[in-house]
Amino acid sequence: NFTKHHVTHPTLPLIANNESEKQLIADTICIADPYWLFIGRNNNPSGMKGREEHLDDIDHNGGTYHYQVVGSKIWTIRPTEELREMCDEIDVALKGSYVITVEEGDIFVINTRLWWHQTEIPGTSSGDGNSRGMGSSVGCSSNNNLSISYARDIYLDGTKPMIDDKNTGRMHMSNMSGSWATAFIPKGTVFLTEADPPINRTCNRVDANCELVVDGGEKCELVVIRDIKEGEFYVMLESDDTATSEEEEEAAGL
Repeated sequence: NFTKHHVTHPTLPLIANNESEKQLIADTICIADPYWLFIGRNNNPSGMKGREEHLDDIDHNGGTYHYQVVGSKIWTIRPTEELREMCDEIDVALKGSYVITVEEGDIFVINTRLWWHQTEIPGTSSGDGNSRGMGSSVGCSSNNNLSISYARDIYLDGTKPMIDDKNTGRMHMSNMSGSWATAFIPKGTVFLTEADPPINRTCNRVDANCELVVDGGEKCELVVIRDIKEGEFYVMLESDDTATSEEEEEAAGL
């Protein structure tokens, strides 16, 4: 409702010179309906950081576009190893990290599954190192250091968002919290030795990527049961309720 009543939505800068190009854009680019709304105010001299550096769980070859409605925001991003390998194949060199200041009215398009990222609302002191000299920007000062932005998923390869409710045409979107891998972890790795690790759990083996194993003594080990990609959330198999028919037959003595 906020964006409907208070925001003039931008038009993405997609230029078509003829009807054929317009149709190509319509066939390959799709924007999902749900909005992710980000609101914050920083009245401190130093910058106010948001969530710690992370990747997002995006399952399509697009990303998100972020529209800065009010104020400004600083993005610090760095490429994943997967992105570096992709760029190496086409002879594109990447720096270790980038700092981008997104001002009021800007649109920032990024695949947050391929870029580690953290955001920051500039502080009131333009001379502070954390605010990177942007605390006195027009966007922030005129709005009492208020920052409002929203993000929407953008599909760039012709795919369409998955609709969960066919009757309403709505998508189900939710935040995911937990611990995630900061680098690639191969199958068989033991990376925790505690009985109650602070990670997400599932009863479905297909969704799990690690499992708690107890050795002959009392020692517990969290073992990776399939390769875990950089940025992927840890999901521990709590109890396997997806036994195969072969396993069931063996258990029944058949």
